[in-house]
Amino acid sequence: MRKRRVVLRNSMALLLSAVMASSLTPAVALADANMESVDPGIAAQADASVVKVGENETYKTITEYFDKNKTPAEVTIQLTSDLTDNVRIPRKWIVTLDLNTHTITSPSGKSYALRILKNVNATVRNGKLVGGSFCTVDMYSGSMNLTLENVTVDSVDGAGGIYDYGTKSFLTLRDCTVKGDYWAIYHNGSTADFTLTATNSTIAAIEGNYPNACAMYISGTKDHLNIINLTGCTVTGPTGIEGKYTNMTLKDCDIEGTAASPSFGQYNNGSTASGFAVVSTDNTMQPDDPKPEATIAIDGGTYKGLVGLSQLEGIGEYKNFKEATYHITGGAFSIDPYEYKYAKYEYKKGSDNLYRCAHSGTGKTVVGYDPATCGDKGYSGTAYCDFCDEVVSGGYTIPATGEHTYGEWTVTKEATETEAGTQERSCSVCDAKETQELPALGHTPSAAWKSDAADHWKVCEGCGAELEKAAHSFGDWKVMKEAAETEAGSQERACSVCGEKETQELPALGHTPSAAWQSDAGSHWKVCEGCGAELEKAAHSFGEWTVTKEATEQEAGFRERSCSACGYVQAEEVAKLSPAASIPEGGSGWVESNDGAWGYVEAGEPVEEGWKEVDGSWYYFEDESMQTGWKEVDGDWYYLNGAGEGTEGSMATGWKQDGEDWYYLEDSGKMATGWQEVGGEWYHLGESGKMDTGWKQDGGTWYYLNGSGEGTEGAMATGWKKVDGEWYYLAGSGAMRSGWQRLGGTWYLLNASHDGTFGAMLEGWQRVDASAGRPTSANSWYYLYPGSGAMAANRWVGGYYVDGSGLWVR
Repeated sequence: MRKRRVVLRNSMALLLSAVMASSLTPAVALADANMESVDPGIAAQADASVVKVGENETYKTITEYFDKNKTPAEVTIQLTSDLTDNVRIPRKWIVTLDLNTHTITSPSGKSYALRILKNVNATVRNGKLVGGSFCTVDMYSGSMNLTLENVTVDSVDGAGGIYDYGTKSFLTLRDCTVKGDYWAIYHNGSTADFTLTATNSTIAAIEGNYPNACAMYISGTKDHLNIINLTGCTVTGPTGIEGKYTNMTLKDCDIEGTAASPSFGQYNNGSTASGFAVVSTDNTMQPDDPKPEATIAIDGGTYKGLVGLSQLEGIGEYKNFKEATYHITGGAFSIDPYEYKYAKYEYKKGSDNLYRCAHSGTGKTVVGYDPATCGDKGYSGTAYCDFCDEVVSGGYTIPATGEHTYGEWTVTKEATETEAGTQERSCSVCDAKETQELPALGHTPSAAWKSDAADHWKVCEGCGAELEKAAHSFGDWKVMKEAAETEAGSQERACSVCGEKETQELPALGHTPSAAWQSDAGSHWKVCEGCGAELEKAAHSFGEWTVTKEATEQEAGFRERSCSACGYVQAEEVAKLSPAASIPEGGSGWVESNDGAWGYVEAGEPVEEGWKEVDGSWYYFEDESMQTGWKEVDGDWYYLNGAGEGTEGSMATGWKQDGEDWYYLEDSGKMATGWQEVGGEWYHLGESGKMDTGWKQDGGTWYYLNGSGEGTEGAMATGWKKVDGEWYYLAGSGAMRSGWQRLGGTWYLLNASHDGTFGAMLEGWQRVDASAGRPTSANSWYYLYPGSGAMAANRWVGGYYVDGSGLWVR
């Protein structure tokens, strides 16, 4: 980029010296010699009152009002017609001046149309301020606040618009126009801080008499920084805005420096620039050392002319040059701001020769996007640059897509035997959906019949429902086994529909006993006349012995006794009497005492106490007498047979029934307790030795021992077992199972709750967990087929579906 060349014009020295002198010396140097005197033009004004204060007060001029009211107050003043006046608002007043569309014109020869003094807070609205040989509006001294709303400020030849000489003064413009034949707005940098806030206003230096003037010339010092905030304003002059120690925020403004040949001049007491839209020209009072220290932020708008001293050709001739800080985030410029690092992103030149953000590398935001549907057109949206907020690309209409473009059908609910399903498809353009019903499948009856004792039915292969259920239609009975005397017979009949068979027992015929008894030495019985079976067999019931021949020492005697039932007579020889003893001296044998007790003599000595084996059998003696019945020896129990129980007094082994209870005696004769394996079957004998039947808990585990009529009585059950109408499963060890069990490839659920039916096979719907089969509050349901208890899987059960694990999923 070719820079503008620096031009130092000695021809301007005199003018600039005069300007600087006016900016650095008290305003009174250019003011009226006698500010308090009444202007002759005002005195010549017509007698009509044109100033209204409150509801009832009227005055010919505003000056008249303040002459008559010396005490500062808050007041609202309204014009009723145009006024020629040299208005001066004294110190500390708070004034609202409503021009009411009228004009205040400075009298001829007066320095200003409006002047405000120290500590004044004034608002002027809705009209026009004109004239003043020095400036139209004079912010004279001290801290003050002036607000103009919808006001036009128009200077005369050689004069300025609004001049400020205050200390910490504030100027606010809203919807105003400010024109100056020299400066439109000026602030004297030798005083103090100045803040200018303008919105939607036009500020212009009138070109002609002073081609190097600025529309705005705001000067400050390091200790007194100024602030300019412009929004939506238009600024025009040989230079638009020149600031010294002045921070600027410019948003959406149109600013133009109209001087054809940009220049910058620095003198011993200041500096000035021409041809700039915006420039900061701070200085150190030395011609070779400009050091701008301000920050200028520009966001949007149009800027014609140079921006910043860096864009001036030859600025490098100043050896200590340092640029102010410029932040540009949007807008149009005569010179590329990106080249001078004022902007973060690249700018490009347009057909109007202005540089604008190229939107390269910046974020974009689309506003107003509305997608098209099959029936409604849409809008692509407008894309905005996130950096400069300008439109990157305009939106366009998206035509409606027309008829729906449907994809394939997707089943959203499977049809079951009893319930319809649904399927759905979507438009690939607008996502509109179409739904269609799938008819119920209907039941599929099984080929084979299911049955129980009363009814038969078929099963739906899909959902397991019972179909065609009806009572059996049985035919005639057919004898399958003839009844005999001791064995029952049987007959059966079959259902003509399903083939289910019903079996009925034919009672045994029973024996026909003979009239006469049969007998042998030990017992008597009758004989069945049909089959010859022995009936009513019993041991003889003998009476007392009757001696039929007395024994002597020379010969044996005889005695007999008869059975009271059958008359059988038992006779036996009575040994010859021994003159000394019944057993030879030194001999062995059994002896019976006078009280009927039996003893044993061995080698001539009676056995007094303990065990004795005689002829292969063991006997137990106490006090030389043979014992019978239960006997505890050394902490163990034994059973010694009584009369009629085999060899009287001999030690019993194996199974022994005592009354209605069974006991097991080991080979040693000792009574067994606990678990015993006998003949390949396991039995449990309690602490008393009595054989257990029914349910038995041992060490926290349940077992079942068969009762009478359940196979081998007392034997431990294994496999499936039906007890009291409930089915249980007992492992090979006999231990009862509970919870989930996989048996023969099929899952069953055995009650895991201790609720009185612990271990029982469950049926129907059950709410349990998947691991242990315990009841749960979770939504975990399983179905077990009634009757078989088998878990359903991968099928519909009524209106519900269970997956491969058996869990209800929908």
